[in-house]
Amino acid sequence: MKLPRFALCVFFLCLAAAPFPLSAVEITNGSILLKLHEQMGGFSMYYHLKNEAAYLPFFSDQDPRTSFLALNVNGRVYRLGETLAFHVSSESGSGNAALLYDSTFLSVREEFTFIQTPGSTASNGVRITVRIKNISKTETVVGVRLLIDTSLGEEPGKPPFITDRQHIDAEKTVAGNADRFWVSRNGRLSLTGSIAASPGTAPALVHFANWKRLNEASWQPDFVEGRNFSYPPGLIDDSAVCYYYDPVTLAPKEEQSYTILLAAEDPGDENLTAWYPASTNPAGTSPAEKNPASKNSLGFAGTNDSDIVLLRDLIARLEQFLTGDSVIGEEDLSGMEKTVADIQERYGLP
Repeated sequence: MKLPRFALCVFFLCLAAAPFPLSAVEITNGSILLKLHEQMGGFSMYYHLKNEAAYLPFFSDQDPRTSFLALNVNGRVYRLGETLAFHVSSESGSGNAALLYDSTFLSVREEFTFIQTPGSTASNGVRITVRIKNISKTETVVGVRLLIDTSLGEEPGKPPFITDRQHIDAEKTVAGNADRFWVSRNGRLSLTGSIAASPGTAPALVHFANWKRLNEASWQPDFVEGRNFSYPPGLIDDSAVCYYYDPVTLAPKEEQSYTILLAAEDPGDENLTAWYPASTNPAGTSPAEKNPASKNSLGFAGTNDSDIVLLRDLIARLEQFLTGDSVIGEEDLSGMEKTVADIQERYGLP
C-alpha cells in the first residue's frame, strides 16, 4: 500500500525526532568511570561515592556534545566530533584510553590516563593530554579550545567556582600563569581542574562564563567583567569553563601537546595545592608585556595570539550582523566595544 505524502512526512519527522541508542566505550578505574562517546566525539566522567549505588556525573552528561574539543586551524575553527573533516575513533587499554580525530592535515589524540591525588586511596581523576601532529606538507597554525559544561557549582547563593586565589561568582577570565586550579562543587561532589598541569603547559586563558555564550561563539566570546552566568530567557545560572591555548605554528611532522588534570577534590587534603605546579609568573605579567619586541606565532611583534583570534572572531560576528545572519544585542555590543577598547589600551593604539 502506498502511503500518502503527508503520512510519509510525519513518519520521517517522528523517526528523526526519536531517540536512538548511543554506544559508549566505558572504562572504570578506582572511583572513576570514563565514557568515550565515539559517535559524538566527546567524553563523560563519573565518580563513585562510598555507599552510593550509582556513579555521579562530574559535569553535564545529558548530551555529551555540550563539552567538546575545538581547533583553530589557520583561522578556521573545527569542533571535533561535529565536523566531517575529522574522522573519530577510540581506543582503550589498561589504565588509559583515547579519542582519535584524524584528518588529511592533522592527527589529534585526546588521551585519558587515570590519576590518584595524594589524599585519595584510589584513582579519582584523569590526566587529559591532547597531542596534535601536523601531517600535511606545509606549516600549519593551530590553536586549541576545550569547553567543559560544569554543573556542580550551580546551587543558589554559592559561587559557581573557586580557585586557589579567588571566588568566581560572575563571568571571569583568568590568565593561565596566575591561578593554579579551579573547583566546582555541590553538597555531594566536587570537581577540581588544573590550570597549569605542569610547568610550561599553562593555557593562555581560562574563561568562566555562561555555557550558551561559550558554546555559541565560534572561538572566544565577548567578555564583560561581572556579567552573571545566566542567558535570559533560559539557562539561568548555567556555568561552564573554557580553556584557550594560543595558536602555534607546526612544521610538517611536528607535534604539540597540552595537558589538563580533572579530579575529585579532597576537601580535607592539605596536599591539594601541592599537587599543582606553582605559578610560572606570579606577578601576572604576560610574556608580551615582559618582552614587547617578541613575536607571536603569526609573526606580529608585541601582540598576543589570543588577541588576534579574538579580533578575528569579532570581525566574523560583525560580518554576520551586517549581512543579516545574526542579531547583536545591546549587552553583547557593549562587550565588543569594551574588548576593542581593552586591546587599544593594551597596545597603545589610537
